[in-house]
Amino acid sequence: MGAARAVRVLAAVGSLALTGLGLVACEGGDVEPEPAHTAVRVGLAYDTGGPDDASINDSASAGLDLAAETYDIETRALPAPPDESEAEKYGRLMSLCEGGYSPVIAVGSGYATAFNRAAADCSTTTFAIVDAVVMASNVTSLVFAEEQGSFLVGAAAALKSQTGHVGFVGGCGYPRSRGSRRATSRAPGR
Repeated sequence: MGAARAVRVLAAVGSLALTGLGLVACEGGDVEPEPAHTAVRVGLAYDTGGPDDASINDSASAGLDLAAETYDIETRALPAPPDESEAEKYGRLMSLCEGGYSPVIAVGSGYATAFNRAAADCSTTTFAIVDAVVMASNVTSLVFAEEQGSFLVGAAAALKSQTGHVGFVGGCGYPRSRGSRRATSRAPGR
């Protein structure tokens, strides 16, 4: 499922980068001088684990790097220390917002509370949060149906299995992990 999540995060970062570009084309008539180019600045707030966690942060990092290369955008990514407070999360989001980054993307549901406050305090900044729902006009919530991806992974594993057995290793007993286990076990051919 790591590759599928990487594609989703990359698509989200790419979509946000394209949205932020706001390119306008002119045709015919008198051509006015083009205004000075304003660089798109995308900020990313990592969840605990950082960009080399071989998980969602790593996928977000790869997506941000690719978007920076492809669309010539300026990026800044900030790590999260273990066991940080809500005030530290809020401070990281505000640092990106006040630094002129828009969109500001946060990786992980742990940012939801800080996001509500930051989105209100930086109402002209565009925000996105991965794996959480935040109801604000300037926030896009990037949530995914993990059980559907897990079902497909289970089906693919069953097709490749030479023994007819497929295993599942979930993480930390989170409800999402339990849903993935159930979906994987319901895949055809199991």
